This record gives sequence, structure tokens and C-alpha cells, in this order.
Amino acid sequence: MATSVEEQRWLDRNGYPNELQWAVLGAASDEQLRAAVAASDSVAKALLDHRRLIQGDTAAIDDLLTAGARGSGFALELLSSSLVRKDQDPVMGYAVSRVAEMRGNLRLAGGRDIMFDTPLIQMQRLEGEDEALELYRRLLRLQRSLRGESSPPSDPRPIGD
Repeated sequence: MATSVEEQRWLDRNGYPNELQWAVLGAASDEQLRAAVAASDSVAKALLDHRRLIQGDTAAIDDLLTAGARGSGFALELLSSSLVRKDQDPVMGYAVSRVAEMRGNLRLAGGRDIMFDTPLIQMQRLEGEDEALELYRRLLRLQRSLRGESSPPSDPRPIGD
């Protein structure tokens, strides 16, 4: 939730649902989400891809990363939140959350540790940092190919009033 008008604008620019979208799309069936995706709704696409990943479709990882390269911080957060679970890939989940932070979502740092079922040990954090740097470069290359942008994304999330 936004704490200021500037933060709401940031959320809008970075593909996050507003309160109404979250209520409607969060309760929608997969079929309803597919219909919204057909109408070019990027929030619905991220939510559908997230559901696919939770159901075991690992191809959804690339789809969520591609959405991230297109500018959706929301897609990156959904991916990270799925991967941090103990039965998934918590190191990669950490890496994705670090990439989202590098791209401007500075709020993630404060709550990152509570996302994990089991806390990461120091070696896992170091591996996650290494993966984050590689993933950041990968998303930058993908962003260049999709959007023709050559500069790294830099859109810091406003925090507070």
C-alpha cells in the first residue's frame, strides 16, 4: 500500500495492482485471468503466471522475469515470494528480491528476512548476491531487446511522506 501520492505513482509505473485490481483479480478464476490477459492486462498476467508457478509450471519463472524486464516490479515480487519457500529455491528467491531492490524497490530490504520459511545462512546469502548480479545483467539484456532501452532501470520507490 502506498503511503504517499508519489509512492502510488511509483507503484502504478512498476506494474502493481491498485486496491480494486487486487480485490478483483486476486479473487478471479484462472479463466477470468486469461480473459484479462487477452485484453492486455499485465497485472492479470503476473498473477496468472504466479499461479502457474505455484502449481509447478517452472516456465512461469521466465514469464515473470520477462515481465520484470518490461518494468513490472510486481512480477518480480511475486516470483521472489514463490521461490523463497523451503521447497522451492530460496537462494534464487533472495536473488530476485535483491534485483527488485536494485531496480528501485528499497522497501524490500526491510522485510526480506521474514519472507523465508527457514532463514538463509551466510553462504546462501553470498550465493544469492552472486545470482542477483547475474540476474540483474540478464534482465538488463532482456530489457534492451524488448524495450530498446540501454540504460539500467533506476526508479527509486519513494518511502514515507
